[in-house]
Amino acid sequence: MNINLDLGNFKLIDEARKLLEFPQLVSIDEIKKAYYTLAHQYHPDKHQGSSETEGEMKRIIKAYNVLVNYCESCYKSMEGVEDQKYSFKKGDVENSLIIK
Repeated sequence: MNINLDLGNFKLIDEARKLLEFPQLVSIDEIKKAYYTLAHQYHPDKHQGSSETEGEMKRIIKAYNVLVNYCESCYKSMEGVEDQKYSFKKGDVENSLIIK
């Protein structure tokens, strides 16, 4: 089994955080709640034939995956606790190890 580690990409993570409209400290449950709210709002089935909402939905899914991966990597590396808030400050993101 191979495990790939990488340092956090602040620009990518910060863009995802801003798209889902989060402050610099957020829990995984808050991320999931915001994702489901936005997914419901932009779901292609609600806007049939709209390529604009389809593109927005893809951006939301990508942002969600980026943030969840970052939080899960932090949780594993820091032996986190349930309902922990994760920092999206530049220094914290750049110094974190991301497990891929």
